[in-house]
Amino acid sequence: MPGKQLKSDVAPTVDFSGYPASKPEPVWLSEAARRIEQLSRKRAGWKGTDSHEMIPNVKKHARSFLSRLADEKIDRRPSVGLDYEGTVSFSWHEDDLHADLTIYEDGSYSYFAKRKDITVSSDESKISQPLDAKLLHLLRS
Repeated sequence: MPGKQLKSDVAPTVDFSGYPASKPEPVWLSEAARRIEQLSRKRAGWKGTDSHEMIPNVKKHARSFLSRLADEKIDRRPSVGLDYEGTVSFSWHEDDLHADLTIYEDGSYSYFAKRKDITVSSDESKISQPLDAKLLHLLRS
């Protein structure tokens, strides 16, 4: 029809070339997040009379740490556990890598990691701070 504008079912073309590409998630991320959620539902006494439920804020900090690992492109799948004190633990025990990391209520974590002749550890690191370069090296290689 002359003089009438027709509606188009075609969406306008948008140029996204100036935006950063989205990061693919590691395959282990959603599984580890589900495991944290599952462990957060355990109640005191889940592993005997001295075992505690997950401490408040530990779930949030553990999920945040998982995101940090994903952002750092760690492809190794961590085992996720709940310690009897109510803290969350991540561990990697494969080939020649042995690493254990514990997340605490205040947003700190401690770790010990060893591969061949390289050992790194910390009694208190903050999740909000950059991850230790040597720890990243061990988890990536």
